[in-house]
Amino acid sequence: MGRHSKYWFSLFFLFLSLPILLAQTEGNNEIDSLKQVLQQKQHDTSKVKVYVELGRLTRTADYDLSRSYLNKAEKLAKKNDFISKELYIQFTVLHGTHGNSKELFKYGNKALKIFENNDPSSSIKIYVAFANFYADRSKVDSALVYYEKGLELTRKHDMKGREAGIISNIGSVYYESGKYDLAGKHYIESIKMLEESNSTDARRL
Repeated sequence: MGRHSKYWFSLFFLFLSLPILLAQTEGNNEIDSLKQVLQQKQHDTSKVKVYVELGRLTRTADYDLSRSYLNKAEKLAKKNDFISKELYIQFTVLHGTHGNSKELFKYGNKALKIFENNDPSSSIKIYVAFANFYADRSKVDSALVYYEKGLELTRKHDMKGREAGIISNIGSVYYESGKYDLAGKHYIESIKMLEESNSTDARRL
């Protein structure tokens, strides 16, 4: 890999890392605030949303804690016959992040049935969760199948920020598999798309 390619990769990873580092600090403060909200009197459906958000904020650092929050949300949702789209998304992403394939596809496929034809944004998140699961295990072909499903929806519904994020994910898959020219091509395409759309959402979805 030439010096020019390394330069692009360094710039790209720096570009992605800054908002993530800031988000980690903000996330800790938000967790404390949400815990205080739970101490207040509120309707069960509001508690579902709080528990789901706590699950999202803790999912990377603590699988058991995140699952505990999401289980509480699921229990309250069932009690009130309430369907939370975000609950299914967070269950899917949590299990995918931590390699629980059985639960990943259980919740992900259930979510896709709910979102089908009426919520492309949520469907994209599920497809990306499936793709990321395969990408983390170096199963390139399977990862690309689901990234392409996500891309198809972003293009159909003109979601430039999401499209750029998925293209950067594809670049990472190629980079990890040693296909540096393809990786660089996708990273540059992602950056150009973000510049044209004035979006900064190129983080891994």
